Amino acid sequence: MSAYDEEVEAIFGVPAPSKGADPSPELTAFTYVYTRYARAILERELALFESAALPVKYPSIYAALIKDALARLSADMRDIKAYMARANLRVDDKPKQTAQGNTVSFTYWHRGRIGEVGGAKYLVKKRVEGVVAYYINADTKKTR
Repeated sequence: MSAYDEEVEAIFGVPAPSKGADPSPELTAFTYVYTRYARAILERELALFESAALPVKYPSIYAALIKDALARLSADMRDIKAYMARANLRVDDKPKQTAQGNTVSFTYWHRGRIGEVGGAKYLVKKRVEGVVAYYINADTKKTR
């Protein structure tokens, strides 16, 4: 197993697809949900840095880092959405919560079948944090 496959499993919590195989609808739905949330977080952070609402000495440096991360994330989102269109996969954008409010799930439709992805709120939050960290740190890993 390569380091990339291990990283995919750590971020999304499901096994990475084997080489040449299409990812499962569940993995694609997880990827879509987590990257969509990561994009919203990065856009919110960018707005904070650009408006200088955070007391940071050089906000333009952080804004540039976030813009680079958003550019990479946007390219990946285009690929994810293109794959979802080819695979006839649709994911609901609005989460469903349990009565207790501690879990969240998203419904997906794939070729006439309905499934759900999600989990405990803290676990979804932790995995979205991993996706954000992946895109923020992706550029620094290439330079080292």
